[in-house]
Amino acid sequence: MPVRRACDVCFKRKIQCSIPSPGSPCDWCDHHDIPCTFRRGPQTKKKKKPLASSDTLGQLRAQVDELERRMAEGKDQSTEVTSLAVERDRISTRSPQSEGSQPSPAPPNQTVPAPTLSNRCLDAKWYFKGMQILSPRGAEWMSSRTGEAVDLETFRLLTTVNKPPASASPPYFPPQELHQLPEEEATFEAIGIFNHASIQYSLPMLDRVLFQETVKRAYMQPSDAVSMSLQVPAKACVWALHAMTNRLQRIWGHGDRDSEKSAQKALTLLQLVAETPSLETLQATLLLQNYQALGGQWRKSSFLHMQACRMVCDLGGHFFQPRKGAVAEDGMAARQTRCIRALFWFCYVRDKDIALRSGTPPLLTEDYCDLSWPPLPGILSNTNTAEHTYQLSNDPRLSMIKEKACRLLFSPKAFQSVDSEILLNIRQLDVELEQWRLAIPSTIRPRLAIPAGQPLLPSDASMLQRIQCINLQLDYHYTVATLHTTVRRCGNTKEDEILPEDLHKVIHSSVDLSIEASRSTLAFFRTSVDILGEGAFQYISLYVLNAAMVLFVNILIHPYYRGAQSEFDLLTAAVDVIQGISSRALSTYEMTHLQEITRFIKELVRLGKCSISRPGIEDDHHHHHDHRHDHHHNE
Repeated sequence: MPVRRACDVCFKRKIQCSIPSPGSPCDWCDHHDIPCTFRRGPQTKKKKKPLASSDTLGQLRAQVDELERRMAEGKDQSTEVTSLAVERDRISTRSPQSEGSQPSPAPPNQTVPAPTLSNRCLDAKWYFKGMQILSPRGAEWMSSRTGEAVDLETFRLLTTVNKPPASASPPYFPPQELHQLPEEEATFEAIGIFNHASIQYSLPMLDRVLFQETVKRAYMQPSDAVSMSLQVPAKACVWALHAMTNRLQRIWGHGDRDSEKSAQKALTLLQLVAETPSLETLQATLLLQNYQALGGQWRKSSFLHMQACRMVCDLGGHFFQPRKGAVAEDGMAARQTRCIRALFWFCYVRDKDIALRSGTPPLLTEDYCDLSWPPLPGILSNTNTAEHTYQLSNDPRLSMIKEKACRLLFSPKAFQSVDSEILLNIRQLDVELEQWRLAIPSTIRPRLAIPAGQPLLPSDASMLQRIQCINLQLDYHYTVATLHTTVRRCGNTKEDEILPEDLHKVIHSSVDLSIEASRSTLAFFRTSVDILGEGAFQYISLYVLNAAMVLFVNILIHPYYRGAQSEFDLLTAAVDVIQGISSRALSTYEMTHLQEITRFIKELVRLGKCSISRPGIEDDHHHHHDHRHDHHHNE
């Protein structure tokens, strides 16, 4: 009996194709009201090519040439640009030791301590010739480059710095206090505050029509115990909203209301309905999760993120449900469906950011979620509209690339890859990243480098476009740096071995891109931190650390090249930017985290200065003539 073929749609989606009877459409196509076709030709298995074949290296060379062309396009706009080709010719005559002293390989049976949770966001990214920088061997290598004792793992970054005592328990609120909401007028005023804050574009979970219905439900007089229990999610939404707006009021200097108490009440109510998913419960969870993330409560925020991801799937948000014509009599139900889908995209974007920064597996993945695009009208729109309900400040399509990066570069399987596999994966992701960038509307399209004197934002940009432009620019730089700094996992050769010419060139091109993106990130914060508004703390926490580490590692490897001093100056300026944030607007959590970030970057500055000024570093005669990064600031 011949094997039954799947229809074109089910084959593409890789799902089971169930055809009830010959000649009839399959269940999936029939349910979604789409044609059920069998037009594709016979599929043949492709033979795998050797990873290091001449064709592979030819592809890498072609992609490097394209990267060099892109980086050279803006050379006239910089005062420090030199020819990449000339610098590459100079590099190709040098031995691998010109990248710095090669650490001795670790014994086969030596166990490496597992990274602490606090620094896992940094551990997986920083390597030098296959050696992990934040490891005992890495500390020895850094000490050899600086002449100083190095222990960067003592810093607690992006986690709770001061843990509560083991005996501490969440505050107890009498039931009457939990259900006694602020005045209804104050809550509608809070909605107005939220809608007029720039942060609304980063947190698009408040559908204005649906949320007003939620508020009305929260303030209704319950007739019995059942109706009172149905009000719990709505009341959690109200308390979470007040937590967020009280925080905004403090940032704006309009008072010092207790936002944390409101957040604790919202969390207590959510715990009562955690096993009953609903749109209101999901909205309250996301509001509270973002309140905690914006305030530096990373661990608490991560736990709520996991709950939100599970809940949005329970509500069906991970499936795209196209509308089958207008259903006027069911308007609110259709609006709820669209809102849940929008919240899925919000969770999806946040999930990839957390996964890429923390090294934890993503929770919402392509294999189990319908990533049909476009998901909703208005997402990443280039137009001004009166309704901002479903507009996101970040692009889910970039998050799809991040998901691939997690799988191809940072999964357990990826860490077993050989150099050629790593390089091919980086180039594949880079091509997709460039295609994504070119698809962004020109008014908010991110650039690798912003020439001095050229404004980042168009003068007539709307608030939404300003937020989108800033987020896309910083997120693009972060993604470029994260993808291309992974290339330092390659080149774990013996001291008497030399990398193949082609791979050597590819590695250095990736290094150049990661450094340029990081320089642009820190340069942005140095000149434009004021336009970040109430989200400045989170921007600094998420983007400055990554960029600072890229430049710090490069300074240690090449302390004598001409660009080292300017990169050192950017690190120093980053400290000044962080210290310049008004403490009046910060919570205790935020103050503690910023102080720890400041201490960390100050330590990078101290060690970088030691490396630049220390005479007699091994192979310094190579570094003294190394100007290969002078082509930066070029696009």
